[in-house]
Amino acid sequence: MNEVDVVTEETMPTIVPQGEIVSLEKSIENAEKYVSLMGKLRLMAIRLLNKNDVSNQGGKPYIEKSGCDKIAAAFGVQLYDVEISRENITDDKGEYYLYTCSGKGQWNNHRESEIGTCTSRDDFFGTFNYSGEKKFKPISEVDVCDVKKKAFTNFANRIIKKLIGLSFTWEELSDLSGGTITHDGVQSVSFGKGSKGGNTDSPETKKLRDECRAMLLKLNDGEAEAAKQMLVAETAFKGKDGNEIAGKDHISKLSEKQVGFLHKKLKKKVDEFEKELNEMEA
Repeated sequence: MNEVDVVTEETMPTIVPQGEIVSLEKSIENAEKYVSLMGKLRLMAIRLLNKNDVSNQGGKPYIEKSGCDKIAAAFGVQLYDVEISRENITDDKGEYYLYTCSGKGQWNNHRESEIGTCTSRDDFFGTFNYSGEKKFKPISEVDVCDVKKKAFTNFANRIIKKLIGLSFTWEELSDLSGGTITHDGVQSVSFGKGSKGGNTDSPETKKLRDECRAMLLKLNDGEAEAAKQMLVAETAFKGKDGNEIAGKDHISKLSEKQVGFLHKKLKKKVDEFEKELNEMEA
């Protein structure tokens, strides 16, 4: 007599209903379409950028505010419920303040919340180089508007990247941009850190140099890379032979005479900028 296999509830094969199979196939189909569309979206996003919209920060690619603004405008990203708050803090190094910008964003029926922060000890706004050592500026010497703007910029950049999924490797950037955006082809952000050992400026020139740095950042919403590009543009000139002489890409590379010239040019731009803001608010 042949043995009969006994099938219990535990050993019984699972039978997937036909409706669930169809549903699973549809889910896979939708996932494949989503992956394909995201690939096209990432390609289009990179095509909106140029090498000045991306910087090298700590070896990793960083899409600057100019790049995020281009992408947000092209894809219709909406920001709402934006709030900015300030917190005063005291620690063993003294007093400082923190601005936090919180809000929400929406794109393609997808919603996210995010925050951006900036303190009065920000590397670009609240520090200076003294004999090769970073020192914090007194709070009274830090422009509150610069700190507040950077908190908003950090929020906006983070939520735009989060909504659209703008995270790239150098290999992806180079491939998607056709080789126009590469690790070696973009600027490395070191703006405003000063030269090793400190400058040998007179007190007046040091003051003008620091003010030039602050004005460059003010005119570019606190974006270091954009400020650096403006510095290069503002310090370029034509030589005696008529050829264009490249501008300086670091504030510490300017001579005392060049600092004086640059300060006058930037002061005029800042005055015009603030006048326009006042007229808009009136």
